[in-house]
Amino acid sequence: MWQQTLDVLNAPITDIDGMILLPVGVIQVVIILALTLMALAPARRFPRQASSERFNLDERSTVWIVRLSAWLVALVGIYIALTSVGFNFNVLLAIIGGLSVGIAVGARDIARTLICGVIVPASVDFMAAQDE
Repeated sequence: MWQQTLDVLNAPITDIDGMILLPVGVIQVVIILALTLMALAPARRFPRQASSERFNLDERSTVWIVRLSAWLVALVGIYIALTSVGFNFNVLLAIIGGLSVGIAVGARDIARTLICGVIVPASVDFMAAQDE
């Protein structure tokens, strides 16, 4: 019976780019993600106590520190879970890098248009006021 269970757990589910996904790997990812979710509560509680008691920060700063620490714990947990089954983040990081360059160029054009839209009417109003 144990051998049949092991055979089922080690039977390949799919082959993605040379990486074979096994049921054991899926179970491993689920366990790591569950542990990450359990670690989120202390990751929120500890920075809140430390920032308010030790450093006397205002509520707004404390909220940002708590959010940042929770996101950090979640991202590290997801990273560990996916790399434990052999997921390669190099391709994903290259895509994110390319998208960030595109977003930066687009944001630059939007900011330039917004600034021109504010400065030009203001200068026209200023020139009209000087003519009077």
